[in-house]
Amino acid sequence: MPDRKPKNARELEKAQNLKRDLFLGDFRKVLSMPEGLRVFSEIMDMCHVFAPSFTGNSQTFFNEGARSIGLFIFGSIMDCDPKFYMKMIEEKKKNQDE
Repeated sequence: MPDRKPKNARELEKAQNLKRDLFLGDFRKVLSMPEGLRVFSEIMDMCHVFAPSFTGNSQTFFNEGARSIGLFIFGSIMDCDPKFYMKMIEEKKKNQDE
């Protein structure tokens, strides 16, 4: 992709869509590997995506920052294919049962 600035809104949107499609394609490749699923599952756990972040003090800001990253990863997984998230859950359950 040439390294130039878009001239109008249509070109900007096209460039942003191309960048997003490239990102999702790369992300899909990483998630298709068991190692990729494990890494992103661990990162999402560390980010406490599905846990409350409020602490009543300034730690809440830190927690929300981490959670924001986790939500971005979760959203990207869902944009790629929700089946990847289901695989993460299945793997986690299987490892807990062992």
